[in-house]
Amino acid sequence: IVVVEEQCIADRSWREPRVGRGGGAITWRGLHWWPAADAQVSIDVPVQISEVFQEAVRAVHAECPRASAVMARRTLEAITVDKGETTGVLAERLKKLAASGVLLPTLADWAKEVRLVGNTGAHFGPIDSVTKKDAEQLIAFVRELLRYLYELPAELVRRKGP
Repeated sequence: IVVVEEQCIADRSWREPRVGRGGGAITWRGLHWWPAADAQVSIDVPVQISEVFQEAVRAVHAECPRASAVMARRTLEAITVDKGETTGVLAERLKKLAASGVLLPTLADWAKEVRLVGNTGAHFGPIDSVTKKDAEQLIAFVRELLRYLYELPAELVRRKGP
């Protein structure tokens, strides 16, 4: 594991201007970790989906929340294609997956949120923004969605055995 740290003096970055010459305790704050936390997914997730998701995780850890939201949305697109929905806009594909039972109602609601925040990240709007917290929530949801759609079913098959 590699961690890039920043030196802090009295809980402030060494780069921030300080009033007066006062000192303070020197501490270190982690800025970036490699490999990114939770970027690894099971081999049960198709490679194309896994690669897009990992890019979303790297983007959020690189302090690029808009890019992360767009890649989380792209992960949803990849999932819809993998699950057989290849035509129409993403909103329509997600509705079809919900109607067929692939996505439970709560998962469909969260998927809609990923789509909407991903759209905000992709299209410029002077008011709309994507925060790091937004991106982290999208990543957490998509991670669980991958677990639900790919990893848990594969684990059950392995548990049952041949």
